[in-house]
Amino acid sequence: MRAERDGFSGLQRVLHWLMAIMVLAQLFIGVSMVTTLQPRYLTLISIHKPLGIAILALAVLRALWFSPST
Repeated sequence: MRAERDGFSGLQRVLHWLMAIMVLAQLFIGVSMVTTLQPRYLTLISIHKPLGIAILALAVLRALWFSPST
């Protein structure tokens, strides 16, 4: 018999909210990139790309680590 889990673990909650903050940051950085001029644009790109890769890595980690076992 399998015991039902109530809610999510602390690590799952921290990972969820960390990713949510990162995605919102990406949104604001992306909007800023569209409306800015050249010098600041390059700085925003240098933040935007690694942050996107970090979000992808955390999403893959979350999918693999926290996937329900059958």
